[in-house]
Amino acid sequence: MGCFALIYQQGIFLSRGLKISKKQFRAIFMQINYSRQIGQKIVTHGKNKIFIDVQDILYLQCEGNYTMIFLKDSNKILELKPLKEFQKELSNFGFVRINNNTLVNGKFISKIFTENSKNFIKIDEITLKISRRRLKILKKQV
Repeated sequence: MGCFALIYQQGIFLSRGLKISKKQFRAIFMQINYSRQIGQKIVTHGKNKIFIDVQDILYLQCEGNYTMIFLKDSNKILELKPLKEFQKELSNFGFVRINNNTLVNGKFISKIFTENSKNFIKIDEITLKISRRRLKILKKQV
């Protein structure tokens, strides 16, 4: 990876001595790193970018244009990205939208129940409300 950073800074592909653009470099670099990143999500944490394994995410909740990511190990990460974008990225990994502001990892749903004519799910010991409209969709996907 350090070699690629050096190549990028100089704007030269060293194996053949060809100059490449920034866009071409990114395409090559992404193809090389693609296999490492399958099942991982890149998020910013302060000034740093960190990799999170998708299997470690319990659920996500939006707070305006911010999204709070809740992890298995009880950590939380606040990301400046709307929940809608996370939904597009994570739907292939079994994530389901249960209401306007919550996206859950379907693999961690332990119970779906009704109480006082309202629907809920349990993830670990956390209870989250499901909208009526999304309950049917959730039952099909889980």
